[in-house]
Amino acid sequence: MWKAFLLVFASVFLAEIGDKTQIATFTYATRKEFPPWAVFGGASLALLASTAVAFFVGHKVGTILPVKVIRVTSGLIFILMGIWCILRS
Repeated sequence: MWKAFLLVFASVFLAEIGDKTQIATFTYATRKEFPPWAVFGGASLALLASTAVAFFVGHKVGTILPVKVIRVTSGLIFILMGIWCILRS
């Protein structure tokens, strides 16, 4: 259990560093008119909500599709997103 927990924690944590969500939270935290608890709480709840959606949809899809199909599809989506980003720049 701990191995899975640490793997998920590390991969999500590293993926979020420098992400647009983190940059938005950083920007809100610099605003003096926003209480720190409101920025931290709002950002935390938003991340919790988006993670819950990803988890529940992923869990449901995992009961319907084979793991290989999910892995290949996920890989193709990442590749296509990378190509799209390169072409946009």
